[in-house]
Amino acid sequence: MSYKDLSNALAPLFGPAGFELVVDHFDDGAFGSGFSEYRRGELRVRFVWDGRDGSARIECSRSQAGGWEDLERLSPRAIVERQPGDSDDRFLDLRSVAAHWLAAHPVPPN
Repeated sequence: MSYKDLSNALAPLFGPAGFELVVDHFDDGAFGSGFSEYRRGELRVRFVWDGRDGSARIECSRSQAGGWEDLERLSPRAIVERQPGDSDDRFLDLRSVAAHWLAAHPVPPN
């Protein structure tokens, strides 16, 4: 897995939900770590890949000055239930969390 894999798994969800990519940062010198930040008005969401640890997370913030909150903590029911023998696909979990969160934050009417 890599930052590019994470971006490819999650990015397609945000454009149709009215979010604009505002930061796409990749640092090959930092073990391939990176993050992407999307914004719709004051609502921000970012996904982060820690290349050193091989870990990923998705976070949101409700204002420019606000701190970041872990979406998995905010949407624990969105985690995909695994059956014995299923593959452990971290990106599938994060995609499910993102889709659940986006459904709760629809595009405002014009």
